Amino acid sequence: MERAARRLADRLGITASVDFLGAVSEKDVPHLYAGCDVYCAPGLGGETLGIVLLEAMAGGAPVVASRIPGYDETIQDGVNGILTPPSDPKALSKALVKILLDESLRDRLAAAGRERAQEYAWPKVAQQTLDFYRELLSRRPTGIEG
Repeated sequence: MERAARRLADRLGITASVDFLGAVSEKDVPHLYAGCDVYCAPGLGGETLGIVLLEAMAGGAPVVASRIPGYDETIQDGVNGILTPPSDPKALSKALVKILLDESLRDRLAAAGRERAQEYAWPKVAQQTLDFYRELLSRRPTGIEG
């Protein structure tokens, strides 16, 4: 698909503004998220929570994503990202242009996105899991009744 994408970039006259990275190492991903102006996730469905959205948000990228199950549980439209109808390229492009042209919106969405991502940070998730296990153990009967 890269060849087709490169031809499209040439046809649109945006080749100089597009980087085709190919496969990247896992250690480079956070740096790439932190360096992007906007992260676009035009998913069509089948996502669970949208971990990729949380990764982008943790990296400080404002997010535009499809309003699909999973993504819509991660993104609160207009608060920590922008959701668009799936399979609607006009709505997607309109949202992308809006973010790219409005620096204050980009900054606000990025800041709220970082806060949202912290709700899923491993130390917090681990503590919630431990608390749940402790609660279950506290409900366990202490003696054997016959």
